[in-house]
Amino acid sequence: MSPKRRRHTLARVPGAYALGLLAEGMNARVLCRLGRGPHDAQRLRRDLGVSEAEIGRTIARLFELGLLTPTPTSSGNGSVAEVELTPKGRGLAVVAFTAARVEWFVRGISDPPTDHSLADFLLLLSSGAVLPRGVGGQCQFAESYPDAQSQTVFLRIDEGQVVIEDSASIEPPDVRVSAPLRAWDDALARNNADELVISGDLALFHIVLRAFQEVIHPASPNVPE
Repeated sequence: MSPKRRRHTLARVPGAYALGLLAEGMNARVLCRLGRGPHDAQRLRRDLGVSEAEIGRTIARLFELGLLTPTPTSSGNGSVAEVELTPKGRGLAVVAFTAARVEWFVRGISDPPTDHSLADFLLLLSSGAVLPRGVGGQCQFAESYPDAQSQTVFLRIDEGQVVIEDSASIEPPDVRVSAPLRAWDDALARNNADELVISGDLALFHIVLRAFQEVIHPASPNVPE
C-alpha cells in the first residue's frame, strides 16, 4: 500500500491564549497584514502608519512566539529583509481575520472592511490550502455590502495550488459565487452555503471551499498506535 500523502496543517492555538496575543499591542494588525504575503519592517511600518520602534518591538515579539520566520530569500548577514507567517502565525491570523469580520458585521458598518475583505481573507487562506492534484479551473467570488459596491476576487487553481488574481484569465470563469459578508463567513467557517448564489461548476467550488475550511479548522494529525 502506498503511503498517504502528508498534509501540512496549521498549528492549533488555544482560544484564550490566542485572544490574549491578538489583544497585545500591534500583534493582530501585523499578523493580518502579513496574511497578504511577506513584508519587510519598513513596508509594515508604512502600511500600518506606526513608528519604527513600535514595529520593531512587535516583530521581535512575534518572532519570540514562533509566529514569524525569515523568508527563504532574506539576507543571511544577520539582518532580515522580509518576514512571513509560520503555520502557527497563519492560524492566529485566521482567528484575527474572523474576529474582525464578525465585528464589522455586528457594528453594521456601511463601508467594506478596509483590511478584512473577502479578497484579503482568501489571500491568507490560499497560502495554506491544499487541493487534489489534477484539479484545475477558475472561480469568480464576489462579496456584497449593504451600502457599497461589491468586491470581486478571482481564484485560479493550478497543480493543487490556489492563486489569487485581480482579473479573470479565462472568460467565463468555471464557477461564479456571490454573497454578502456574513454568508461567506458561514460558508467558510461553518460549511453553510445555503445563502451563496452559485452558478457553473459546483463540484469545483465545493473542492475549493473544502480546502479553505481545512485551513480554518485543520484536522488533528493521526497518531500512530
